Amino acid sequence: MVGAPTETKEEIHETIDFAYKLKDKGTIIQLWIMTPYPGTKAVELYKDNLIKIDRWKFIRQSDVNKYD
Repeated sequence: MVGAPTETKEEIHETIDFAYKLKDKGTIIQLWIMTPYPGTKAVELYKDNLIKIDRWKFIRQSDVNKYD
């Protein structure tokens, strides 16, 4: 996971470099951006640094399975 509000760009790059090292050993890698859920300790800790994003504005039609 990357993207904690206190994380530096250097730390993000270190995480990515480490992921590549693991991938070279045959590991499947997934990196996720920190997304704290409302009411969690993370929101309380980072409330002054969080950016609220309306994700629905950025979803393309192809991103959503629609059943009628």
